[in-house]
Amino acid sequence: MSENISASFKGSNGQIELYEDKVIIKRKGFGSFMSNLGSNISKGDKSIFLDQIRAIEITKGFLSGNIFFNIGDSGALGSHKDSLSRAETTVEYSSVEHKKAVEFKEQVESFMRQFKKGGSIQTPQAVSQADELKKFKELLDQGVITEEEFNKKKKELLGL
Repeated sequence: MSENISASFKGSNGQIELYEDKVIIKRKGFGSFMSNLGSNISKGDKSIFLDQIRAIEITKGFLSGNIFFNIGDSGALGSHKDSLSRAETTVEYSSVEHKKAVEFKEQVESFMRQFKKGGSIQTPQAVSQADELKKFKELLDQGVITEEEFNKKKKELLGL
């Protein structure tokens, strides 16, 4: 299987990367450290193969939301093992990122359907941040978007 990232989603306590046959939850950086402090979530990457995922659940609150990968571990519901597994397969995000979370979920589900059918997955060409920024600059120059919209997108792409 290919090791190219097909899509990614950055939450407040980790980043999810979608590959042809799996998702990887990465817990790095200060924001992840602070969010996971005292939660007993293991450090480092958590790989989940697409055929292990029973469902992907999204919850949205007023200020934040969660993407949860239900992998159906054998621990009894409500047990320490079950709650630890749930924490390790959940990524929190700001409620302003909800639309992106839903789009990412749909993309993972599409990969899951294709993977379970045994079909090959057509991985879209990765678009660099520079390419995206160039595209939005062209839209600004054409008057399609405002300077404010361009600056907002620029900050988003550069992670500022």
